[in-house]
Amino acid sequence: MPVQVSIDSEFGNVLIILSNKSPVRSEEGLAFVTVGVDDEGRIVYISIEPEDRELARFIGSVRA
Repeated sequence: MPVQVSIDSEFGNVLIILSNKSPVRSEEGLAFVTVGVDDEGRIVYISIEPEDRELARFIGSVRA
């Protein structure tokens, strides 16, 4: 399955889907997010730096 990116232009939300599997767990928290785009305005990268300790622990446990 290719990566799917959905952008809500009205609210600025980005959803990236990497798998067609159903999630068994998710976490929320505060984070600094950086979005890099190319000269055509397409996403090149997204960087997430959690401020929330629980979110940081959760992300640290994720396998790429």
